[in-house]
Amino acid sequence: MEKISIPVKAQLAKAWQNASEELKIEISQVLETQIEQLLSGGEEKKQVLTYLQSLQEEMKNKGLTQDILDDILH
Repeated sequence: MEKISIPVKAQLAKAWQNASEELKIEISQVLETQIEQLLSGGEEKKQVLTYLQSLQEEMKNKGLTQDILDDILH
């Protein structure tokens, strides 16, 4: 198995460093599956992801943050 590096926020990096080895393995397996799906998903999936990212940015610019959405859902 090989390693890859992905830039993340400092808070996430610190949480990762403090996580147990079991949790790191579990997270790594989930991420590997997700990355593999994203990379092999074809052009249609990339278009959907691009649209969702632009929609998320537009909502953020309008003040509708993830925290607000979570509050609405709860």
